[in-house]
Amino acid sequence: MTKDIGSTADAMVKALGQFMWNFNGLDEGLDDTIGILLNPTDIARGEIVGAALMFKTKCRLLKALVFYVLGETAATSFESLFSKLEEVPIARNDLVHGEQWFDF
Repeated sequence: MTKDIGSTADAMVKALGQFMWNFNGLDEGLDDTIGILLNPTDIARGEIVGAALMFKTKCRLLKALVFYVLGETAATSFESLFSKLEEVPIARNDLVHGEQWFDF
């Protein structure tokens, strides 16, 4: 029985690690996207700005930049993406900080 608990715990830790790896990649991707929208020839500026912001704030900035740079039509076509992006940090925080661990 102990072995089963250990293997389950190992699988959970691996899955959480993969989730965090992907979350961090998405977070860095937001930095790059902000950089492209701010200055397509020098995305480093966006990376600098993005590095100082929390994920949720990056999403709001990205939404505003898409509207400002690409226009209302583009912003409207990205609404479902922005909606899904808002769910990501909630899931991350639930997993990392343990709010969902009682469900197991």
